[in-house]
Amino acid sequence: MAEGEATTEPTKIDLEKVFQKNPNQTVDFEIVFAGLLATLLLTVSNISPILDFLSVVGAISLLFFTMLRRMALDNPFAHEEYLMEVSLTVIFITTFYSIIYLVMPVVERIPNWLNANFYLSLGALLFVVIYGVAIVYEISFRDFILWAGILFYNRHIDSRGNATGDRLLLASKWIIEHSLASPESLPDEVSKINDVEAVETNPLDKAGSSVGIVLGISAFIGIIVISVAIAWFVVTGAVFAFGLGFAVLMLSLIPLVGLTEFWFARYGNTSFKELTNPSKRFPLYILAYLAIALAEAGIPI
Repeated sequence: MAEGEATTEPTKIDLEKVFQKNPNQTVDFEIVFAGLLATLLLTVSNISPILDFLSVVGAISLLFFTMLRRMALDNPFAHEEYLMEVSLTVIFITTFYSIIYLVMPVVERIPNWLNANFYLSLGALLFVVIYGVAIVYEISFRDFILWAGILFYNRHIDSRGNATGDRLLLASKWIIEHSLASPESLPDEVSKINDVEAVETNPLDKAGSSVGIVLGISAFIGIIVISVAIAWFVVTGAVFAFGLGFAVLMLSLIPLVGLTEFWFARYGNTSFKELTNPSKRFPLYILAYLAIALAEAGIPI
């Protein structure tokens, strides 16, 4: 670089621009998706009285709020921003609940998985379904991994100049490199990620960050191991099975939230920024475990 030449700092990539979303097409997707999901909810029943009732409410809510979103977009006098935000929250929560509800009857029809309890069976099935859908989607449409790579890159921009930012940049480059999207089809701003260099950071900061990551992972694994050990040696086998099922369910629910966020942001009439707030995810996990607990009470596994 010539002396005195200004360096250009990398900036975030606009996901809306990369995926070229069309507002008219996103509305069409939401209408078709709501109709399909509502039909499935009304078809499945006999999980538990409470959940069956909630599934009917969910089906009606999906159709009603999707219609509301269409009306808000078509009416120039409507409180569009408010209506779109409220309806999105209801539809997203209902969709998350619906996916779990629709998987439950399958667990009932699976003949006693290695004598596993309901939580473990449902968690394992969700795990297979979620990752199976993600793999099939990536093979067919080739932009899920690309989205993840850009997401890591944008988070690197937020942490640029420290060790965390460096790792996010490396992860972003690796993910995009392994995306099934052809390099020729990538926008210029995505292709240029490989040219972005990490900012040199203090070796002590790198060491501290590495130690922090190792300690965090070790603590997480340690808590799980200790909890399992206590359940195994001190408490009953039923509690142990519940704890193991709880852990497997969490490993399934976390990617389920991510996949649902991507689905709506990619094809629905909403921004990628609206659905990636971690603080909004915790109530979803509570809802999921509550629904599953009610289902276990209603399904003779």
